[in-house]
Amino acid sequence: MFSRMLAILLSSCLPALGGILPFSEAHRTNALVAGLGEPVPGVRDARLFPTAEAMAKAPEAWYRDVARAGYRGAYLREIARLVTRGDVDLEALADTPSDVLDDDTLEEALRELPGVGPYAAA
Repeated sequence: MFSRMLAILLSSCLPALGGILPFSEAHRTNALVAGLGEPVPGVRDARLFPTAEAMAKAPEAWYRDVARAGYRGAYLREIARLVTRGDVDLEALADTPSDVLDDDTLEEALRELPGVGPYAAA
């Protein structure tokens, strides 16, 4: 869920959930993975999507200069900090059955995150 939410924030469009990303969003996502992701054990030149901890520790300048995340960099970093501190549990939101957490409540919870508007939360 953490990686899916960040993909949405990076692109502000649904294709980030598995479709083709426009070049700028693909660059930002690749920069996140290449710069902050851990190597995949036993797989050459492969990296995992970065953890919330790694993203929270990255300096703001990294988001600006390397990932080219623009204004989204501060949002990405803050969401990562919220997850790291335990203030937000994106996995719980993803794992809660829809009969317990309806779409409107889920959207409301997502919109409380920094940088998440109605389009990204839909």
